[in-house]
Amino acid sequence: MKYLLTTILAVLAFTACSHDNSSESNGQGRTVIVYMAAENNLSSIAQVNINDMIIGAKKLGSKDRLLVFVDRQNPQEKPFIIRLTGNAKQPVDTVYQFNNDFYSSDSEEMKQILGWCMKEYPNDSYGLVLWGHADGWLFHNTTTPKASTPSIKKAFGQDSGKDLNKEETKWMEITEMRDALAALPHTFIFIIADCCAFQNVEVAYELRNTTDYIIASPAEIPGAGAPYANIIPAMFNKTDATMYQQICDRYNEAGGTGNRVPISTVNTAKLSDLASATHDIVSNELNGKTFNMDGLVYYYNNVNYVYRAERIMYDMMDFLRQNTGNEAYLKWRQTYDAAVVYKKKSSKWDTNGLVDFDDFTVTDDNFGGMSMFVPLNRYNSTQKNYNELIKQMEWYNAAGWSSIGW
Repeated sequence: MKYLLTTILAVLAFTACSHDNSSESNGQGRTVIVYMAAENNLSSIAQVNINDMIIGAKKLGSKDRLLVFVDRQNPQEKPFIIRLTGNAKQPVDTVYQFNNDFYSSDSEEMKQILGWCMKEYPNDSYGLVLWGHADGWLFHNTTTPKASTPSIKKAFGQDSGKDLNKEETKWMEITEMRDALAALPHTFIFIIADCCAFQNVEVAYELRNTTDYIIASPAEIPGAGAPYANIIPAMFNKTDATMYQQICDRYNEAGGTGNRVPISTVNTAKLSDLASATHDIVSNELNGKTFNMDGLVYYYNNVNYVYRAERIMYDMMDFLRQNTGNEAYLKWRQTYDAAVVYKKKSSKWDTNGLVDFDDFTVTDDNFGGMSMFVPLNRYNSTQKNYNELIKQMEWYNAAGWSSIGW
């Protein structure tokens, strides 16, 4: 398998390409890259979303650039990169056509692709949209219930491998994504996750040095994905607060009345403070305590395996509200609100049909918009020992779980 950088050095002319040199941007505006990992059962939705992006691109500023890397499940089609121009005569410009297929869930490939986009379309700021399947921080092991090391990588970007005539499906771990993004020449102003269950504090903490904001849902999202025609103009809004509020509002509304998409924005610059505050409250308030999990808001059930009631991702704010003293909670809450700068709730959210999420009521008081893994004794006897798997995330130590014996 050849990486993009090798291909660039070896090939002087691009295939199916009408690539305009990015010097016209004069270092102004914003470049947004959509990383569309669609070599899976979402492949048919990819073109629908691209069509919506074309509509949204009509409102781009003259110095803004919108690029889409596409890897669909089609053995007759190789991955490619398009630029959506906003030009009615040529709304789509293929700027790179790959000669070979590869796993888009390979973090090295992601690094090379994003690096190429930044080099060819330099700008004052950059945004990234992660498109595809995801399940937050989770590592999935398929060995014994108490195995401490996962044998299958799973977190983002499911690639079936079918276009490579492979039987193995590959995913990208969040730690791998972190390393790939950290190696890029520029950080992002935002990362928008158009994928399920991405707004975990564990994920945000891993990616805190690669982006200013993470805009994502802690729950499952509709299969149709983001309302791109409406949110693309907001992606290029140069006023941060207005930008992320517009994106959250419009995505939240896409779910329809009463079944909206819960979504939030995390200011990553405040995550170190949140880790310190959480460490204090875990060490002082939760040490030796039996946690009360009754009626808490939660976002993720492991429904793919035998244990179909295996709740994993609880609302971070709701858990600490219910399990700490009022004075300690209100002090911690100030730090939390500085990190989770915007959120939009929903009374219900989309599921795969196996879980209804109907055993709690969402209110302004218990909806924090970001999930957190809570170590529990019951995970020691489930199919996957999440108490061990979580130790691979930096948040585990930063939040103080190790300091109280977990």
